[in-house]
Amino acid sequence: MAPNPPFPFPAVLPDPHIPISETLSRWSYSNVSKPALHVVPENEGHILQALEYAHSHHLTVVVAGGGNAAFVPITKDTLYLSLEKFDGIELDDDSQTVTFGGGVRAGSVLRELAERGFYTVLPSSNSVGMAGFVLGGGGHHFIGLHGLTVDNVESFRIITADGRVLDLDRTATGEEQSLFKVLNGAGLGFGAVVSITMKVYPLSNLGMENNHFVTRRLIFPDKEIGAAAQALVSFQHLDPKLIVALACVNAPPGTPASGTPIVVLESTYFGSKKEAEKKAAVLFEKVRVEKASMAMTLSEPFVKLNDATPNTTGDYRDINVAALQEISASAIEEAFHLWQTFTSANEDANRTMLAFSRFDTSFSEKSRKPGEFIGTRDRGMACIAMTCFSKPEVRDKAEDFAEAFKDVVRRSDAEGVHRTVLNNMRPHTRLGEVFEKEAFVEIRRVKRRWDEGGLFWCPWFRDI
Repeated sequence: MAPNPPFPFPAVLPDPHIPISETLSRWSYSNVSKPALHVVPENEGHILQALEYAHSHHLTVVVAGGGNAAFVPITKDTLYLSLEKFDGIELDDDSQTVTFGGGVRAGSVLRELAERGFYTVLPSSNSVGMAGFVLGGGGHHFIGLHGLTVDNVESFRIITADGRVLDLDRTATGEEQSLFKVLNGAGLGFGAVVSITMKVYPLSNLGMENNHFVTRRLIFPDKEIGAAAQALVSFQHLDPKLIVALACVNAPPGTPASGTPIVVLESTYFGSKKEAEKKAAVLFEKVRVEKASMAMTLSEPFVKLNDATPNTTGDYRDINVAALQEISASAIEEAFHLWQTFTSANEDANRTMLAFSRFDTSFSEKSRKPGEFIGTRDRGMACIAMTCFSKPEVRDKAEDFAEAFKDVVRRSDAEGVHRTVLNNMRPHTRLGEVFEKEAFVEIRRVKRRWDEGGLFWCPWFRDI
């Protein structure tokens, strides 16, 4: 255990007699042990002190913005640097940009901007940290309209391993330009990012009625998985303002079908209700509706965009993602039965869920830049298995299920090159699934240039 640190800001030496969940709030406790030290700096000077301490005590720094990255290892040799005090949000109406601190979560940005008539790209959970989301090049609700997260970044403010505080944007030159490029999509482990500036867009541009988005939702019993899967894959050439998703879950307690498998197929459209019915016409067809046990069309305030995703913490949760160009209905159906078998045989894992999300990639593909660190611009189908369990002995079974799931969904993808997203990689993910192999020559060079001693944790030296 590290000696008591002489810091003028909160610093906690974890008590070995207190459960980690009571001292460190994480979305998942996969890959988590008690760190050597948990610090909560209040300004940039405090961060510099923490980095100096970590260096002198041979600790590896893990920077935490939202605490959602289950693939990041937290060990007895970790200095856990929480940026929760870096929670400012500043909107510049004139330049149509927003600057937020490294500890700001998506829900705060969503609410702050919506109240002032704007929006930006953000993840589908209010609890996710915006900095980690951006640095990992995350997907989002508006990918069809505005491309990937990296297509919306203006600048970063970062504290590097050698104590420099840098403001980086597209005008950067030399090695600072190289660092800026890497932060856009491969930004994990290069320093403490204390703020990010991104583009914002007027809500009025979306053409929504009273700033309400439209959801069309069909809920199917498990026997109709084939019909639901066929409906999803029948969406071709999606409108940029439309996202369609199919989820497989066990109905939660308190619902009519509590504990039984259900399939939820829904579209989210950012526009008028009339347009939504046209763009998501598949979900209004009589043949689909008749097979559903429930059908509804909802118009909800924009500020509630992420309310359907619960902000939960604890247990062992892991997200497994296969990014595809296409998928067949039969592959979705096979994955469903695989999931059903796994959750039926492992009651502790019955909160495990599947999700298949389909979206337009036209803007994203047109925004491709030479030498960028993005591997999924042309992947318009995200296939997700989120395993969730509380008993450690379920781990091996959950991992086997996740691998089998990815094998099934990838089987029907014509591209043949396996791809996942950096934000949802796993501790054992081969780097070649994230980017092209050539990208890692530059990523590793930049890492060595700015953090030669490996002060900050990073995933960049595992197998390709």
